[in-house]
Amino acid sequence: MMESSQVKITDENMKQHNRYSSGDVDAQNIYLTNFAGELSTISREESKSAGYPMGSVAPFVIDHTGCPVVYTAAVAERTKNILENPKASLFMREVNRNHRIETGWRLGVMGDLVEITDQADLMRVRNHYFRHYPRAKMYENFHEFKFYRLDVKIARVILGFGRIAWVEADVLKRASVFDEETELKIIEHMNKDHIEAMEKYLTQNSIKLQLGVVPEMVAVNQFGVTISYHNRLHFIAFEEEALDAKMARVQLVKMAKA
Repeated sequence: MMESSQVKITDENMKQHNRYSSGDVDAQNIYLTNFAGELSTISREESKSAGYPMGSVAPFVIDHTGCPVVYTAAVAERTKNILENPKASLFMREVNRNHRIETGWRLGVMGDLVEITDQADLMRVRNHYFRHYPRAKMYENFHEFKFYRLDVKIARVILGFGRIAWVEADVLKRASVFDEETELKIIEHMNKDHIEAMEKYLTQNSIKLQLGVVPEMVAVNQFGVTISYHNRLHFIAFEEEALDAKMARVQLVKMAKA
């Protein structure tokens, strides 16, 4: 009998050769720890590339609904495309200096981009986004920038050859358990009183500290916290999900004492 590595894999026999069981976990890890990707939209009829997908680099945040949010100008090609066809994909990939591109991790998240118009929702997203990207606030007065949320429908994760899986939307699209007031209280408390603890979180995650650079917490959800440090964003995962503020505090203290 031939070894499975010598058997040609087809659509018909793919399932019996697929031993990749951690796709959901790996996809969620990538999803939570990345803040930029390639956003592809379908070019509108008036475009020179009508009907073809067009990709562009896009910073994003995962908001309180558990979905990615992008901030884009009305004059941008991708925004004009979205208005005619909301279907889009957000692609993330490994970009470490020494990795082999064919074996690096990849995550493609597909869904519909919807403009955020409800005022209460919009204000929370706006504040959340600008904590992550404070310099983007200057664009409020230029080119009619708007926030669009990617309503996730399906995702595809690849961790290398033979480690490929479809990921259902509800695996990734998990709303924060914290309301905005609770989130802000945790963030403000950590930034006021626990700078040293956040520095420890960073070093525990192999992030080198630099003299005179102060970490700033910008987000928290049940899965962990996001810290802005030296112009970069770092998601620090909890060991266990924190389903309320008390559990979040337990996780933060535990990490500080590790």
